[in-house]
Amino acid sequence: MEYRYEQLNTSLTQRGMPVRQSDEAIAVFVPKRRIETWIHYLLRGGPVSEEEMYPRMRGRERDCYPAAERFSQLDGKPEMPEGCPPSLVRGVTELRRIPKH
Repeated sequence: MEYRYEQLNTSLTQRGMPVRQSDEAIAVFVPKRRIETWIHYLLRGGPVSEEEMYPRMRGRERDCYPAAERFSQLDGKPEMPEGCPPSLVRGVTELRRIPKH
């Protein structure tokens, strides 16, 4: 997962663009395998494996809305729920970069 963030910085640098600064309200969400891991965890709770392939949600995007709502609610929690995948923990950290209006 960290490799993907490094890849983004390398790509920006190679193009002569600045890397994202710590005070910029830019969030980058990088699941370890696929976003469906996060969706599965957010909809069903409990532990998930970031190595397992969870079913794609193509054609069922509206089924993801409750997961997106739960993701946004994690932003206000001081601690992450037990069993939360590390990439999702990082995703919530990224979400916290965005100012609330």
